[in-house]
Amino acid sequence: MLRSLYEAKRSVDRLAERAATVAGRGGSSYAQLGAARGDIKRQSARLKWPHAVPRKSASESIPLHYAGGDAVIHHDPGADAWWYTATGADLQEDESEAVHGTSAEAIARATEFLLTHDRPARHESA
Repeated sequence: MLRSLYEAKRSVDRLAERAATVAGRGGSSYAQLGAARGDIKRQSARLKWPHAVPRKSASESIPLHYAGGDAVIHHDPGADAWWYTATGADLQEDESEAVHGTSAEAIARATEFLLTHDRPARHESA
């Protein structure tokens, strides 16, 4: 019985590690992984799954071209947050605060801005 419980725990730990790695590679932070587990903080999650979240250098940026506009997604390692700068196709500009928890969230907000500021539809004469 004890052996079965030990093997079950090892299987659950392996599944948790895989899930943490998938989430981390998908843009989740260690703070989010710890919160998802429910009983550990950011640093404990980092120690438990050290390779789950890829390291982003402070100078790393993600360029984005969408709907005729451009955006650049940046990471602020001090705040462990993401932000973006964007110029829409209509030449409107936006810069977010460093409040996005993941790169995916910042990309989604920048994409939303770019879609909102797409080129106006052309009116064709008949």
